[in-house]
Amino acid sequence: MPNLDGFELIDNIKQEYPEVKIIAISGGAREGAGDRLVEAKAKGADVTLEKPFQRDELKQAIDELL
Repeated sequence: MPNLDGFELIDNIKQEYPEVKIIAISGGAREGAGDRLVEAKAKGADVTLEKPFQRDELKQAIDELL
């Protein structure tokens, strides 16, 4: 995302629309996906997925939030 990172996006969504459920997905970049996903969860992500993930894992996350 050119203008903000995922953490800022989570903050913005939770401030404007606290009822919206968020699935955070990370491949880790330089820091490692686990660390970034822990931070995303702390920021308000409801579910986190680490790349690569299976289609069933994404479906389960969506079902969990619906």
